[in-house]
Parts: sequence; C-alpha cells; structure tokens
Amino acid sequence: MPLARMRLTEKLRAMVAIWADLSRNGEQVQSPGWHQRELCKRDDKVKSVGEIGG
Repeated sequence: MPLARMRLTEKLRAMVAIWADLSRNGEQVQSPGWHQRELCKRDDKVKSVGEIGG
C-alpha cells in the first residue's frame, strides 16, 4: 500500500515495528562519523559549563 494511502495510525505502527527491529539489531547499524564527532563536541561543552541546570 502506498504511504499516501495509509492512515496515520498505520504509519505509526509501521514506524514502531521498524524501530523495534532496528534496535534489536543495533550492532549491525553503523553510525556515521559526524555523529560521534558531534557527541564528543557536546560532551566537551557540557563538561566545560559544568553541571546542567546547576
């Protein structure tokens, strides 16, 4: 069935099923290099500012 013809609830169920399948096989999904670099930048920023909300 084309996506345009699916109801919202059907689309959401499909997304949940896809996400559940991907998360069961997370080791097979490789994050792009930019993602790790961005996580490190944000981690460094948090460390330099101190405790969040404090």
